[in-house]
Amino acid sequence: MTPEKEQEYREEAERLALIPPDDARKLIAQHRTIAADKSVPKSDRTEGKERADALEKHLRRLARKKPKSK
Repeated sequence: MTPEKEQEYREEAERLALIPPDDARKLIAQHRTIAADKSVPKSDRTEGKERADALEKHLRRLARKKPKSK
């Protein structure tokens, strides 16, 4: 993954962190659906899997970083 792609995924994850978690999970699931669909070209499936994995990784990082409210 190129640094530019990594930055793109990080920025997308930051935007996803602003919406309700269920909606964010649905969007990531859409990328996973594309990655699993054999009728989609292999390059698109690979990109869908890469994007879903990266978004989940960055969302986990952002969740750990959030200050806990008491």
